[in-house]
Amino acid sequence: MSIRIGYVLKRYPRYSETFVVNEILAHEAAGLDIEIFALRPLCDTHFQNIISQVRAPVSYIRRPIQGRVSESLNSLAPTAASYFWAELQEASKVIPDFWPKLAFAQGEQASTVYQAAWLAREARLKGITHLHAHFGTVATSVARLASHFTGIPYTFTAHAKDIFHESVEFEDMQRKLQDAASVVTVSDYNFRYLHNTYNLAAKQVQRIYNGLDLRQLQKMVIGMDYLQFYSKLWLLERPV
Repeated sequence: MSIRIGYVLKRYPRYSETFVVNEILAHEAAGLDIEIFALRPLCDTHFQNIISQVRAPVSYIRRPIQGRVSESLNSLAPTAASYFWAELQEASKVIPDFWPKLAFAQGEQASTVYQAAWLAREARLKGITHLHAHFGTVATSVARLASHFTGIPYTFTAHAKDIFHESVEFEDMQRKLQDAASVVTVSDYNFRYLHNTYNLAAKQVQRIYNGLDLRQLQKMVIGMDYLQFYSKLWLLERPV
């Protein structure tokens, strides 16, 4: 069976997330089949020109308040509740054991369950063999549930705010780390923090730096004596 990766992102594209685009392009260059699933609509007005090089199709998974029309939707004036119920029924048509697995979602936000059911159905219909989310927040919450519903493994990349922000719930992150097939983080500091904080739950975490394709700089340096870089950073105190 060929590998088909579903990228689960809160928004796509995003001007500030060049690293996601570079990663997808690298996978496509290696011959992998990619499909992108975005959980929120666009909010940026400008985008990097490299986005035009991405071949992967993008599916936008709406929240219950927006919903989508399906055969299971039997209301003439749909509400978030009727959209939610219809999506669960649609998922059960392609996932035979969906209903008993639904209990796994207890305690999750309704919108997360709804989008996970939608994603699970799409993943089954489109032959997705692996799910990967960026940031250990809503994208990973949805990927984790969809993984449970379908049996398709998931991984995620943990960056910064999703690790250290005061809104991060210990038990929630612990579950995500435990259930993932593997977890990537982008710095040695993050790697140590996750291992020290979550212990055995973080045994799957590995560090992979965000990288630059230096070949893109070759034309810039031809005929130049030196190249000077400026980097804009957001510095915040982190816990030791």
